[in-house]
Amino acid sequence: MPDLAPTSQEPVARVIRVFISSTFRDMVEEREPWLREHLKHSVTELEILHGVLNNPDMTEHAFFYFRDPAYLKRLPPGSRE
Repeated sequence: MPDLAPTSQEPVARVIRVFISSTFRDMVEEREPWLREHLKHSVTELEILHGVLNNPDMTEHAFFYFRDPAYLKRLPPGSRE
């Protein structure tokens, strides 16, 4: 578990986020132990892999849309986050 004491460089909000995410992750890992082998994968990647690519019967029923990374550069400052 991460050190949860805020420092002058680390806002309290970030410490709270770290605590919640680590606590939630522990609860999910306990309930779904198979996720331990996928901690470095995004939820989107897992959905694509397990929902379609690992199930050939689904290939005719799935569509994937990927945003052009340059899209964010076209947004006005302040709208990118």
